[in-house]
Amino acid sequence: MYSQGVLATHGSTRRKCLLAAYWFPPFAGSDALSSLAVVNALVERGYDVTVLAADQWTYGLAGQAIDLTLTKMIDPAVSVYRWPFPLGPDDPLVNRWSQQRQKLFSLSATKQTAWQETAKRQWSRIWPEPDCGANFGRVYQPITAAARHLHRVNQFDLVMATAGPWVDFAVPLILGAFTGVPTVIIDRDAWLFDVLAGEPCVGADLIEPLLGQLLSQVTRAWYISEPIAELHRQRFAEHAAKIKVVPNDWDPEKLAADSRPPQRQGDWSLDQAFQDLEEALGWN
Repeated sequence: MYSQGVLATHGSTRRKCLLAAYWFPPFAGSDALSSLAVVNALVERGYDVTVLAADQWTYGLAGQAIDLTLTKMIDPAVSVYRWPFPLGPDDPLVNRWSQQRQKLFSLSATKQTAWQETAKRQWSRIWPEPDCGANFGRVYQPITAAARHLHRVNQFDLVMATAGPWVDFAVPLILGAFTGVPTVIIDRDAWLFDVLAGEPCVGADLIEPLLGQLLSQVTRAWYISEPIAELHRQRFAEHAAKIKVVPNDWDPEKLAADSRPPQRQGDWSLDQAFQDLEEALGWN
């Protein structure tokens, strides 16, 4: 396969990268477009890329917007491993509910709501998400199990994860800790902070130790702006050198050249970010 840019190789073998991206085309949100830009850039640099994402039906059942035309923008060389992740309390399919939930639902809407809130609190203790995303803890076990399976089969050289939801970060946390594979997190909207207020978000007491562990393991952590990156450098001063600004929250293939946002001084393109990463890993 022809590829532009630096060919990432071990001798004659192309390096392999896994990206954990729960939101990925055909999901039609900005998180999916950012992930799309990352995987296409990796292919251009010569990587074999695998994406671990939720399947189309997971998005549909959760009431998320879907645009099937977005899948045509995924480089054909990218392998997408789609998994039907559980929806937990938000699952609208009654035949998949537990007997306990069905019984509660038949009694009263109040008890059903109470059951949902209890379930979300339990999931948030497994994997915390800021505020309304609390029930993504239901995805922790299946996404890490799928990632371990894919790594056993492919033996990845690099593992990346993009948020949200931040449960994607469980993949580099687990694989990095148990296999030593290099990892990168793309913490776009800041897991730990309310970026508008500049203060720790709801659930920060649970998030901070996990993010600290992640930053101790990763090779790089990418943030979308300098103010957000600086919040993290101040909070995790010992890992400040790993924290970089990479604003990639728009897809150049979907915007006309004259409507693209200007690149701010000091901001990196994805290509520059990958050059820095490869230098840090000694791959150049």
